[in-house]
Amino acid sequence: MRVSRSLAIALLVPSVLAACGQSSSPNSCLMPEALEAKSQSKIQLDDPSELTTSGFAPQTYSAGTKMVAVVKDDCATHGPISSQIPERFEGVTKSGARSYNWVLSASLSSEELEQMANEDSCIEMISRAGTDELNQSQDEGDFENDPQALPTDPQIKREIHLNAIGASEAYDIFYDAKTGIKREVVIAIIDSGVLVSHEDLKQNLWINKGEIPNNGKDDDRNGYVDDVYGYNFASRRASPLPERTQANGAWQWAHGTRVAGLAAATANNGRGGAGVAGHARIMALNNLGRDQYMDQADTANSIRYAVDNGADVINLSLGGSAAGAALKSAIKYAISKNVVVLAAAGNESRQIGSGYSAAGLAPSTPGLISIGNFQSQNFLRSTSSNYSTTYVELGAPGTNTMRSLLYTTDAASNSSYTGFSGTSAAVPVASGGAALAVALVKSRGYAVKAPEIENLLLQSARKVSTLKNYFRDGNALNLLNLARLIDQKYPPRGSGLDVSDVDGDSSDRDQQSECPAI
Repeated sequence: MRVSRSLAIALLVPSVLAACGQSSSPNSCLMPEALEAKSQSKIQLDDPSELTTSGFAPQTYSAGTKMVAVVKDDCATHGPISSQIPERFEGVTKSGARSYNWVLSASLSSEELEQMANEDSCIEMISRAGTDELNQSQDEGDFENDPQALPTDPQIKREIHLNAIGASEAYDIFYDAKTGIKREVVIAIIDSGVLVSHEDLKQNLWINKGEIPNNGKDDDRNGYVDDVYGYNFASRRASPLPERTQANGAWQWAHGTRVAGLAAATANNGRGGAGVAGHARIMALNNLGRDQYMDQADTANSIRYAVDNGADVINLSLGGSAAGAALKSAIKYAISKNVVVLAAAGNESRQIGSGYSAAGLAPSTPGLISIGNFQSQNFLRSTSSNYSTTYVELGAPGTNTMRSLLYTTDAASNSSYTGFSGTSAAVPVASGGAALAVALVKSRGYAVKAPEIENLLLQSARKVSTLKNYFRDGNALNLLNLARLIDQKYPPRGSGLDVSDVDGDSSDRDQQSECPAI
């Protein structure tokens, strides 16, 4: 049987279902220095103050405690821990490992736990389990109209957040017929699933072309069977569709479809509105399944899948307990493969620190960007948005006004749309911007690393006085500034401009074949 998805040890905030955990001291690196110094230990905990010279906390873990075990895919000889993990995935992934929940069947001391891990050659890491939560929309209201020269979709006038980020003029640069985007870019939506049949999403879906649908085989040998549009890691099934249940039926089940629409709803197709990156591909990854909360083991596996299967940008519109070592390791893996990650700051209207889920890692993790929410009509922080001038690096519109929501796709039917708000809405707006940046830079023949994309977004951000007490430097996403900065740092080839100061190794050309000009 599958390991129980117990929520007993999670630190939850039921009132807003947005965040938990906070620390006053920032991490100095992706994993605590004390842990990295003790590289021989497989036990990876989260608070350096708990560590002994052996590298783990001197305590006893009671029976029923939930841990996360990172297990090698190709390990044939199972040891004392890996043998206790039932129903492991078949096949081998590019990353070579997956995360699994592991519930202790008996009380174990720290020494006993580390001995078991060291005796098990299949185990890469053991860490505390954690849960992630979707950030609930906090505002209620209607849409507002503000016409601008934007894509031709019939409801584009409702998307006034596009005006706040300078989209109209920016698109002239991003989609210029000669020097603009000419390659596909993929945004992985790690969330509650995506309604892949929606009229405004289906044209932009990422498709695993190496997989034959519904034949029960892992055709492309990526470790997953029939994963044509993505995967459901919570329920371990190929379909990434939302699974509506009594537990998640209030709003969580539809969350991912709403996020996907803001990032990459199809532009100029005569339906609905348009995502910020209206020509990007949507990789649909469900890490919620039938539950109300997400296991960090499933989130970590979703991240590794996204990286291994070609995502350029990863969208994490979720919060929760402090990121465990398995989640940190997955984020580190993504960045090492030049995939930029964007994470929500949460909706509790409070100051956050290093203990807030993935966003808390951002200041010490170049290539991971934490996103807060401001109102597109007046550039004020939305009252629900969490804040920190250290841990919230960039603001993006997640509301229009206090009573005006962002227009996006909904999961109720193939032609349904709805209002959406909060940091969960702000993240896909910023992810769309990151996708545009990746696509334009690579279309011009430059290699680009995740930290360079982060630098582009932060350096080009508007410095807004009303946000300076809440987000780093008062940063507000601005696509026009972003496009102009890319023109300076990554000019079109043959333009005659000096490219000697371009960040990164421009000699390392992107090898992906170009798609037809947009």
